[in-house]
This record gives sequence, structure tokens and C-alpha cells, in this order.
Amino acid sequence: MRGAIAPVLLIAAIGLASILGPVARDVRRGAETVSEPPFAPSPAAAPFAAVGYREFGADLMWLRVVGYAADRDSLGEGVIELLDAVLALDPYFRPAYESGAERALVASHGVTTAAVRRVAKVLEEGYERYPDYWRYPFLAGQVYALDLKPRLTPGSKEAREAAERAVTLLERAVRLPGAPAAAAVLASQMLTELGQAEQAEANLEALILTTDDEDHRRRLIARLARMRADNVDRVREAMLDERAQFVSRWERERPAIPPDMYVALGPPVSVRPLATLAVDRELFAPPPPPEDLPTLDDGVGERVPEPAAAPTSP
Repeated sequence: MRGAIAPVLLIAAIGLASILGPVARDVRRGAETVSEPPFAPSPAAAPFAAVGYREFGADLMWLRVVGYAADRDSLGEGVIELLDAVLALDPYFRPAYESGAERALVASHGVTTAAVRRVAKVLEEGYERYPDYWRYPFLAGQVYALDLKPRLTPGSKEAREAAERAVTLLERAVRLPGAPAAAAVLASQMLTELGQAEQAEANLEALILTTDDEDHRRRLIARLARMRADNVDRVREAMLDERAQFVSRWERERPAIPPDMYVALGPPVSVRPLATLAVDRELFAPPPPPEDLPTLDDGVGERVPEPAAAPTSP
């Protein structure tokens, strides 16, 4: 038994040393600056460095992220590399998505355009892992709109793609449980900048109809009134009346589904009863027997006369 355990412990010690070594060096440095990116195993090598202890290795790498990001000379790209290693070990490590992305954006140096793109992708990956959590698409949309888009050439294809991606993520976020009104307001602003003011108003109206949060609805109505350059009280009265009618239709037609899904699906499609499709004949009747098939004498065509016999010589 001891002979079998010893090699495993040796390999584990080597793997942990490769992870903890940089941490120990930073502790010894104290206030020294970091001029190079930190050591981080590649996503492909990270599971081997952890020697099979993936979750434990992710915890250790996360400690490395926290310690390195707090350094006064940290690099945004370096934080991203550490995050890649953490998520390669444990894709469901939630702090890496939200807190890790924030640490990468506020690093002292090296927050390049490529690093910002990677931060947005990390948050989108978090949204894929946790599709019901509104903060991941909301934060990703903010990164595209507020961090990436200003770095790109105004009016360029890349800038427009970043804005469109921001709108898509923000619109998804505002429809998830717990999403604040700020997400819908920001989404409407981005849509307006893209020349899609009508779509922005339609999205706000749908949210006003479906939300149960009174404060949320109040802020959305205020935003809608500003977009329409109309009186807030008048817009509120109209929207509340429309909401009462919407709730009545929803409870009458499709009460079993959530109201936001009812908005997407619409009222049920009327289907003709099967009895109205009945006919007074058999749809799959067998073919008639051969003797009943029409002949040339049944009026379908004229009978061809038989050729006359050739005359015989006397």
C-alpha cells in the first residue's frame, strides 16, 4: 500500500508546487512590483498541473488571482490568464466569472482591447453555465457597451457589432428573475444609439406590462416618457390601463405560462374542431375492381372502328 501511495503523493506535491510556487514568491517580494505576467498554466495544462484535483487546484489558482490582482503593478492580461486556468479546472467556479472579470478590468496595467474582449467572453461563458442568473449577461453587456465600444473606432463595423452584442445581452438580462430596471434603461439607450428607438420602446412597454415590481415599473415608465417626450403621468395612466387589459387577456387565455412568455408567444391560435373536417366519403377507399374501370363505350372516348376486310378476287 505504501509503495502505491508514495508515487501519487510525489506527483501531487510537484503539481501543488507548480501552483503555489508563484504565490510564495509574491509573498516574499512584498512591495516589489511585478514586471512580467504571472505564472499560469495554459487551460490545456491546468488539469495536469492539478494532478487530478481539479476543484482544489481551482481554489488555489483563485487565491493566486486575488493576490496578483491586488498588486499595484498587476496586468489585466495576467489576470485573464489566471482566470483561464481557474475555469479550465472548474468551469462552474462562480467567483471567477463576476469577481474575476472585475479584477481584470481594474488592473493597474495591461488592460488592452484584447483583454477587455476576453473579459466579456468570460462573463458570457458564465451566462452559459448559469443561464438563469441575470448579472452575467448584464455585466457582459456593460463591458461591451461601456468598456469595449469606446476603445473602437466610432462608426466602424467592430463598434457597431459591440453595441449590438451589448443590446442582445442586456435584453436577455432584463427578462431574467431579479433583473433591475437599470438593465432595461441601459438597453433602451443602446438601442436608441443604434437607431432602433421603436424597438427600444417596444421592449420597455413589454417589461412594463409583465413586471410585478412597482418600483421597477415606475422607473421604466419614466424612461419611456423621456423617450416619447411626453408627460410622465399621462404615460403612466395609459400604460397602467394597458397593463390591466393585458393581465385580463393573459389570465383568460394562457394563465398556465408566465406573463413574459405570453408576450413572446401571443394568444393561442384557434384550431378548427376535428368534426368540421369530416367528409361524406371515405378518404382511403380501395380502388375499383378491374371490371368497373371505364371503357371506350362509357363515353370517355369513341370506339375505334375495326379495319375493313380486304376484297377477295373472283
